[in-house]
Amino acid sequence: MNNNTINLTSTYTTMPTSSDLSLTSSTTTEGIRITGKIIHNGLDLDERLKSIEDMLQIPHRDAIMEEKYKELAQLGHQYRELLEKLCMWETLKS
Repeated sequence: MNNNTINLTSTYTTMPTSSDLSLTSSTTTEGIRITGKIIHNGLDLDERLKSIEDMLQIPHRDAIMEEKYKELAQLGHQYRELLEKLCMWETLKS
């Protein structure tokens, strides 16, 4: 284990020993990587986010294909810009 890893199973005694949950801070991306399930108030966070994305019809990006085909990234950027403008106009009209 490196200095950037926190093993929650040894930190919190209430966590089940069968859990593989670990928190890793990444100094290169300045973020936190969480491996394992997060259950909040009895709801699986991954499932909840997926249902929200589906309900909002959020398109999923394919970073590998965008890297390979630069036009995909450009079109995605144009789409998100236009969508933001149209949403703003819809809000102003109502």
